[in-house]
Amino acid sequence: MVEASERVPPAWALGRTSCVSLSRTVYSLRAVLAAAYKFSDQCAMLVDSDGEERWVVYLIASEPTRTERIRDAFINELADQQLRDLLEKEFGDLRTLIVAQAFSEGNLLHPEREVENEELDSRGTRLRR
Repeated sequence: MVEASERVPPAWALGRTSCVSLSRTVYSLRAVLAAAYKFSDQCAMLVDSDGEERWVVYLIASEPTRTERIRDAFINELADQQLRDLLEKEFGDLRTLIVAQAFSEGNLLHPEREVENEELDSRGTRLRR
C-alpha cells in the first residue's frame, strides 16, 4: 500500500503537462471520461488508474501557458459531470416518465382520468392535444 506521503499530489503542472489525481469514491469513471472528452479539443487527455483508490488524469496542452488554466477548467467540469451523474442515478426514471407522459396520447399514470374530447374533426376522429 502506498503511504499518503508517497502519493502524487492532487494536482500539479510541469511545462505542457498537468496532472490531476482523483478519488474513485468521489468521481465515477463516466464523469471523469465525460469531463476529459469536453477538453479533447484543447489538449491531449490521458485517463489512467493509480491503484484501486484513485484515477489519474494527465492533460497535455499545446502551449505551456495554457496548462494550469485548462487544468482548473477541467476540475470545474469534472464537478459538473459528477453532479449530472448523481442526479441521473437519483432522478433518471422520473425524467423518463415525465418525457413519456409529455409525448403520449393519454394519461400513462391514471388512464381512468382520461377525459374524452368531444370536439371532433371532419373525419370523426378525436382532435389531438
